[in-house]
Amino acid sequence: MRRACNKHLRHALYWLAFNSLTRVEWARQFYDAQRAKGKANSIALRSLSNKWAKIIFTIW
Repeated sequence: MRRACNKHLRHALYWLAFNSLTRVEWARQFYDAQRAKGKANSIALRSLSNKWAKIIFTIW
């Protein structure tokens, strides 16, 4: 992630990704696939939060 980004938004998206693991089936599958590729927990969550950001932006 860039250092010049909005830290509050980055934190909110990170927690959205974390909380979606137990509530959204595709998010859990995406996270598990990232972990199976050997990604660390924080990197897998960051990838999931990027997915959520793309979805939110598309809907907006």
